[in-house]
Amino acid sequence: NDIRKLTKRFGKVSTDSLDLSGNQIATLKPGCLYFRLVYLNLSRNNITKLPFGIDFGYRLEHLDLSHNQLEYLPNSIYAQQLHTLNLERNVLDRLPSKLRSAAFLEELNLSGNEFKVVPSIIPYFDNLVDLDLSNNQITRLPSKLKRMYQLRTLDLRGNPLQPEAVERFRILMPQCTILF
Repeated sequence: NDIRKLTKRFGKVSTDSLDLSGNQIATLKPGCLYFRLVYLNLSRNNITKLPFGIDFGYRLEHLDLSHNQLEYLPNSIYAQQLHTLNLERNVLDRLPSKLRSAAFLEELNLSGNEFKVVPSIIPYFDNLVDLDLSNNQITRLPSKLKRMYQLRTLDLRGNPLQPEAVERFRILMPQCTILF
């Protein structure tokens, strides 16, 4: 495909799954997405930002925005039912506080971005099972991570962390496989 932009007509697609990966989409306009989507794949496009007020709908469970050029996510982002969020290979260095509304988030992939610190909202994801922070610039781990008892996999490979710090977390988080 060679789709370059999404217009409001995409908002009328009657499906619960939409795969627009591998196109040339650079921008999204508010109202361009169908609000009954459960699965949305916008990976491998040229998206640099999401518009203020973007609403992925009340049913969206899986969102893939990987391999774009996203610089930030707007604080207006609303995706309460998300279970999986893939933001791999963008240029993000922070997450908006509003993303805390994703109470059901189980998988979060932030690998290959520009995070220097673990985003402060991550410990608030009470259902998070898999967290991929690999290939960022993270130099230290916040103590609040050790309270994430449900976390099963934490990928820290490719970060300039001290091995001793990672070992401490392995002891404090025996339920979690920490990849380093």
